[in-house]
Amino acid sequence: MYQDIKKLKAVQELDREIYLLSEEQERIPLEIKDAEDNVSMHTGRVNGAEESVKQVKLALNEKELELKENEALRQKYEAQLNVIKTNKEYSALQSEIRGLKADASAVEDAIIKLMDDVENAEKFLGMKKEALDAAKGEYDKKKQELEAKVEENKKRIAELNEARKGKIVDIDPKILAQYERIAKARDGLGISEIVNDSCYACRMSLRAQTVNEVMKAEDLVFCESCSRILYIDKAKVDKE
Repeated sequence: MYQDIKKLKAVQELDREIYLLSEEQERIPLEIKDAEDNVSMHTGRVNGAEESVKQVKLALNEKELELKENEALRQKYEAQLNVIKTNKEYSALQSEIRGLKADASAVEDAIIKLMDDVENAEKFLGMKKEALDAAKGEYDKKKQELEAKVEENKKRIAELNEARKGKIVDIDPKILAQYERIAKARDGLGISEIVNDSCYACRMSLRAQTVNEVMKAEDLVFCESCSRILYIDKAKVDKE
């Protein structure tokens, strides 16, 4: 029994590394997706900033058109002043012209503000484009690194599995099956050393009877808390 446990320790070292690498393999696509989502987020911000620039420029164009129409109408009225025959009509037309000039002044002020708004919106858009470029660069770099890591992990997992085959050939199939069932459910750790009368894996204190049964090494003994197969490192005990 002790020899089987000793062999399982060697198998567990491989299984634990396989488990951790497999976990990393599952995380990598999520990390790539996070980088993709970051690019998508910055793309959305650029799109929003472009729409803002578009809307401000549209408002500016409308005000410039309004100013042109105002100028054309004012010139028309000023030309009509030369052909009007009555003072009443003349005064009314002058009043209209004064109103158009006041309107034009307000429109000009609005145009100046909108020109500032366009400049600010374009600066903001430039900042968002720079952030998007940075996010794309980070994504490309990260994706390349992570994809290389996937291939590296695949190679290492294959090596570990091959080494594992040589480690399990002499282990009792029933013991191996129990170990594998537990290891699968316990993050690649199917056996646990007893340290200071406690299960090292889950830190649960063990009954003296349990420790004695493990010492006898007549049968498999399981931790009552985490269900892992318990063992005692005899080399350490002998030194003590």
